[in-house]
Amino acid sequence: MIHTLGKTLDISLKQINNSEFEFTLKAENSLLKPFYEKALTEVQKNANIKGFRKGKVPRQMVEKIYKPQIQADAEVDFVNDKFNEYTKENNVAVLSQPKLSDIIRTEEGFISYSITFESIGDFMLPDYKDFNIYEPVHAVSEEEIENEIFKLIRANGTFEDAEQILDYDYVVGIKLSDKEHKDDSHVPEEQETNIYLNDEKVEKELKELLLNAKVGDILDFESAHGDHNHQYKISVLDIQKLIPAEFNNELVERLTNGKFVTTEDLRENIGYDIQEQWDNESRMLMEEQIIEDLVSRVDMILPESMVEKTGADLFNYDYQKSKLSYDSLNNEMKTAINAMYAPKAESFIKWNRLKDKLVDKETILIEDFDIQKFVDEEVERTKGEEEKVRAELYNNADFIYNLKSKKLMDLLLDFATTNEISFDEYQKVKQNKLNPDNQNDSQNGSGEQISFVDMGDKLPEDLNK
Repeated sequence: MIHTLGKTLDISLKQINNSEFEFTLKAENSLLKPFYEKALTEVQKNANIKGFRKGKVPRQMVEKIYKPQIQADAEVDFVNDKFNEYTKENNVAVLSQPKLSDIIRTEEGFISYSITFESIGDFMLPDYKDFNIYEPVHAVSEEEIENEIFKLIRANGTFEDAEQILDYDYVVGIKLSDKEHKDDSHVPEEQETNIYLNDEKVEKELKELLLNAKVGDILDFESAHGDHNHQYKISVLDIQKLIPAEFNNELVERLTNGKFVTTEDLRENIGYDIQEQWDNESRMLMEEQIIEDLVSRVDMILPESMVEKTGADLFNYDYQKSKLSYDSLNNEMKTAINAMYAPKAESFIKWNRLKDKLVDKETILIEDFDIQKFVDEEVERTKGEEEKVRAELYNNADFIYNLKSKKLMDLLLDFATTNEISFDEYQKVKQNKLNPDNQNDSQNGSGEQISFVDMGDKLPEDLNK
């Protein structure tokens, strides 16, 4: 591929193998003059020659003494400038440190540089207007709304000391001791924590064990941990009985700062909130299908180093809460992680390359009406000037990129033919696709929306450790 910028400057880029490219730059020596002058000025600033103050050495003397260094600096700056300019203008991804592989000077006053680096080759866009996907649908039930109200009145309840646990509406302070602790165990030898027994995340066996327990009781408990069971000793330190708040108009008005004034108003809004969660989940699952379909249609060869690096980044993201990092793993574990994350990394890379190309192909632009909602929200939050906020959002590259990505996905979803299906049925289809030989073992989908009532910040301060 030849790109001519003028009679005195020729640039070419050729693919050597699946992932290695060679960038060649041929230029008249005269084009290096401004870079030479800049390098000379920089050397003069730092020149330290006896008899002259630093930075005050005459240019002719600096040039005479440091000419090889000045010439080398000028060439490096010139090549870097043209290389960066070319790769940016032509959307060439540079995936490794560029290496200068050859320099040729001619008697005719030309100089030629060759640089090798890793990149992704170009690819043809596949068809992207003929998707056939499932659209998981769900209508909110009264049971779901009542479940949220159940959590809401408990999140705003009160507590009183108790001596015995009579039902699951209790917060229990316990000390958990590992009876078989080893130095290399991931389980702390001893820890204190608080448990709300009505929390659906608490193991059923633990709830049943603690039912009817009293302050001071010491109980034995066995829990699955990885591929084996762990033996614990549980000491009951204190017990707090949770008294749910009364679900009435007064509570509704207080919790919503007057936005809603009746229980029916809030009940209706809870239904909207839950439905929105299901709709967002449906959108996400439809997007996943489109991405999976598109990625499977494109023929793109990826550098192994890029796949490994992306896999490591994805691993770090997945385990950021546990503070486990890829760099902290031994070589054997890294090899296993590379193999495990390779498909996910390849899909991630391909989709992002496809997305960039589709945004250009469909001329996805961001206009004022696209960001007005965000402008209004930011003005309300910061009390800033609308036009200033708008300008800041337009200058936020990540914000604009994410907005373009969403507009592209809106377009792709418009192209798709959708088939409505329940969430449970969709999970069965997905499971059968992953394990076609075990269709009878497919599980129902999680079918669980995220609760928008969080008990954690409603516990008494001395219990919420």
